[in-house]
Amino acid sequence: MDWILQAIAGLARVQFADKRKGSLDLDYITPNIIVISMPTSSSKRGMYRNTVSRLSAYLYKTHGDNWRIYNLRSETDGDYKDSEFDGKVSRFPFLDHGPPPFDLIPAIIRSIQDFLDSDPKNVAVIHCRGGKGRSGTIACAYMMRMQNLSRDQAIEVFTAARMPSIRGIGFRGVSIESQRRYLSYYEKWLTDGQESRRLPKQCSVRKCVQLDCIKLINPKKHFKFHIDIEEFLDKGRSKSTVARVKAKKTDDPNILEYRLDMDEQPILLNSDVGLRICARRKFIKATSTKLWFNFILETQPDSPKGSFTVPWEEVDGIYGTSIRGIRKMFNSICVQWTIVQ
Repeated sequence: MDWILQAIAGLARVQFADKRKGSLDLDYITPNIIVISMPTSSSKRGMYRNTVSRLSAYLYKTHGDNWRIYNLRSETDGDYKDSEFDGKVSRFPFLDHGPPPFDLIPAIIRSIQDFLDSDPKNVAVIHCRGGKGRSGTIACAYMMRMQNLSRDQAIEVFTAARMPSIRGIGFRGVSIESQRRYLSYYEKWLTDGQESRRLPKQCSVRKCVQLDCIKLINPKKHFKFHIDIEEFLDKGRSKSTVARVKAKKTDDPNILEYRLDMDEQPILLNSDVGLRICARRKFIKATSTKLWFNFILETQPDSPKGSFTVPWEEVDGIYGTSIRGIRKMFNSICVQWTIVQ
């Protein structure tokens, strides 16, 4: 029964077959980067997850002392103690089904690379919950940084190693659009250097961005929309809703426009911002989609204004899927802002 549950949990992933210890949900993305699903100490969860004891035994037997676990989970349910892996754990938690704050990406990659550089035999073992979205984001960022791969090349390598085709169905290794967007940001950051992230000259780090408006282009008729504006808290471990806004009437029937008054709680320019878009018709919730973006990497250097447009197909689906609701609710969403004193 346990192998059935583990097979279901890992259906869209390759599992490394360790004949000595049975089937481990473990894949070598590169010779020194391993991705796994969440290990557990629970006997119940161990029916479909890697157990701490089995994983630890495999790592010691295969790699000796030359390994370290990188835990990306912000959830506390089913967590293990670092002491169960002899303290060989680094934690960089961020929320499930979304990207990390942008500044966390280079911080994680530096930590991994420092460890790998300290001994050529070292391997980094990365996990989130399922070893797919968050782990894939960091594994891809590592390959982009250390192997000079493009975003798409890195995702292709990760997908081939971790997410094979099953009966003709192709699974994408990093499927959440906001995670893919942040990998694009990282690609730009690597290509252009930190200069691409500098503040416009007229601003200091104490300035802020005033959101001018958010527009939904060609929204479905007879639905009521509202948008929640979200920010990360505690370096990405959690998030909070900054404001909830409703549409204002415009002269163009094909545009729903949201004018924002953020003077009392400005959003700093170096923030990552999330938008959650909900549509209802009477008592029916037709869709709830979201997306994350970064102000700095969407603002042109030396410009006091910025804008960001995303088509419906590039907003995030539910729980990491491409399902965004019962139907297409708008063509695109556009955000506009101004850097203010």
